[in-house]
Amino acid sequence: MNNPNEDLYELLGIDTGELGCMMAKFSTPTRLLNEIPENLLYHDPADPGEYGKVFDSHVSLLYGLLKPAHETREAVDLVLRGLVFPEIIQFGAADWFTSRDQPYDVLYIPPVPEYQFVDAHRRLSRLPHVNTHPEYRPHLTLAYVKKCSARTAALLVNGNK
Repeated sequence: MNNPNEDLYELLGIDTGELGCMMAKFSTPTRLLNEIPENLLYHDPADPGEYGKVFDSHVSLLYGLLKPAHETREAVDLVLRGLVFPEIIQFGAADWFTSRDQPYDVLYIPPVPEYQFVDAHRRLSRLPHVNTHPEYRPHLTLAYVKKCSARTAALLVNGNK
């Protein structure tokens, strides 16, 4: 299923594949990735390296910026002024979400507490952007797994947290 606004974006000359993103980068905990068996991972036959386990991950703060964040650095700095993240970020138990129009489920861990990420998202939403993901759920992606295997993968990961 395509995004219902795709025709609107096309009419406005907006290529949603070219939108910018602000993220907080993290290294994915290898010990958690080691708990996900290879047979549960999703690999796109057309681009095998694009999916599977995510070793260099991030928490998206806002996707859909009309200009890349580095091109609007002053505005980004202005809206994020005063926002402080703790030096060490904790993450909760593995969970997952699925999308009807994707051939995989996304296995992730949420930041705990999430309020700094939600605040950053709210602040960055003041910048010109296209809201292609109306529900913001901060998360660090661990892996793309085959449909209907995310529950099993989450149980394996959570057994070793």
